[in-house]
Amino acid sequence: MKRFTALLATACAALLYAAVALVFPHYAAAATLTEVTNFGANPGNLRMHLYVPDNRPTNPAIVLAMHPC
Repeated sequence: MKRFTALLATACAALLYAAVALVFPHYAAAATLTEVTNFGANPGNLRMHLYVPDNRPTNPAIVLAMHPC
């Protein structure tokens, strides 16, 4: 009985996931990270990447995350 319950729960979760994926598609799936190499002096040998989603509002927020370690 426990095996059947686990199988039923797994099937329900997969069905729910599929339904949510159909209702709320991921619009930015095609957007990619682009490495920026000309951002000034770089004594720490840091790397910078830019991500711009395919669909965005007219005046989107900007997120900057610096992580040099």
